[in-house]
Amino acid sequence: MLAEDKKCDKGFKEMGTCCCNCVNQMKLFKHPWNSNYGKGSIKDQMGFICKAGFPEDGVTDEAYYFEKQHGMCENWQEK
Repeated sequence: MLAEDKKCDKGFKEMGTCCCNCVNQMKLFKHPWNSNYGKGSIKDQMGFICKAGFPEDGVTDEAYYFEKQHGMCENWQEK
């Protein structure tokens, strides 16, 4: 169970778990060499990725993009 200071009320409320306090969440930034979407300064954040993957399906080298910092999935692991 999460320490009180790490809980988030925007994810799965009963446990206090959320993408924002999951070890699998990373910030995603833009790059000037991108052509359209994602083009910009490497200092500009454009969203988040989840690098959890699905090892039981043999998928461990993929990440999933999402716009919001908060949410919940079945692969959540405490930061």
